[in-house]
Amino acid sequence: QEEGIFFRPCVPASMDGAVLTGIRALDTDLTLEIRGHGTVLETLLVDGAPAGPMVPADGGSHHITLVMK
Repeated sequence: QEEGIFFRPCVPASMDGAVLTGIRALDTDLTLEIRGHGTVLETLLVDGAPAGPMVPADGGSHHITLVMK
């Protein structure tokens, strides 16, 4: 099984537009940008490219965009 960071967010309306920096998970540095709110993850982008709900834990630095519906 591939090791990674799985996203299943529940985002309140007050977090729409937030950018969270300095997040470290599984030796990977993340910046999270949140667009929208709710419990349905419409799109997940990793460094601007579409991705599934899991981001590989590759030890790098990544900009994650969560587009919620």
